[in-house]
Amino acid sequence: LENLLLDIGHPAIFRALTAGTNLAADEAEALFHAVQQKDAPGVLGMHDLLGGQRAEAIALLTRLSGGVEVLELARKSLPKNPDIALAIDELAQLAKEATSPGLAVSFDLSELGGFNYESGVVFAAFSPDSPDALARGGRYDEVGRSFGRARPATGFTMDLRRIATLV
Repeated sequence: LENLLLDIGHPAIFRALTAGTNLAADEAEALFHAVQQKDAPGVLGMHDLLGGQRAEAIALLTRLSGGVEVLELARKSLPKNPDIALAIDELAQLAKEATSPGLAVSFDLSELGGFNYESGVVFAAFSPDSPDALARGGRYDEVGRSFGRARPATGFTMDLRRIATLV
């Protein structure tokens, strides 16, 4: 496959911004989906629940996507928080390591993963010849906690039929 795009996000930034909000389950789900859908007006519409500065910071995530420059913009624009700084540092390290001929890397800070249980970096791999991701995955360190076995994990899925068709 040629000309792949690796789109990378980090839900820890969203979690740091929403920590301590005490949103009801339906409100938290609505906020999660608004960010995932890049619905800044929807996030800002939760102003009364989140507080003005927090709502603005979360809405900013919907506009923070692009090349490595997005990471510096996030570092300057988002609230100073050690969890946010650590997540941005992890993404910056990936930016250095993920260079390869035929691979473009982008960062999307509104990409939170699919099921709200990802704990670290999430990604999706795209081809210009396919309308959907060829692969998706991320860190899932807390997914086993409900079974008494939370441990570091990484997982991904690949659409092998689509890849075989493209190759």
